[in-house]
Amino acid sequence: MPPLWLIKLLGVLALLAGVWFHGDRTGAAGVRAEWDAQRLAEQQAAEAQAEQQRLRARAAATDYETKRAALLRRLTQPSPESVYALHATICPPAGALGKPLELGDVPVPGVWLDRLRNAGADF
Repeated sequence: MPPLWLIKLLGVLALLAGVWFHGDRTGAAGVRAEWDAQRLAEQQAAEAQAEQQRLRARAAATDYETKRAALLRRLTQPSPESVYALHATICPPAGALGKPLELGDVPVPGVWLDRLRNAGADF
């Protein structure tokens, strides 16, 4: 039979080991809870940032489409100045056909018109 002091020592060691394991598990659970809370906060911040990026992208796309539609409208519809210029008389005929010539009546080579269109697209 082991001596009494050895039994008491083993009992105290068992009690200390139980307290240590309990504290370790409780502390680990607390640390895990902190990590989970931190991970949740980071995830929410990332989702908020992604939502802001989506909103900025949507606004940029809307702005782009608005500008594109305005440019397309401007390119497909002749400006009042160009309509006036095409219908302005360039010289009164000296009794020929009884109506004055307009700029649209003057033949212009197609290459010149292409160059004019390309020059207008640069602006």
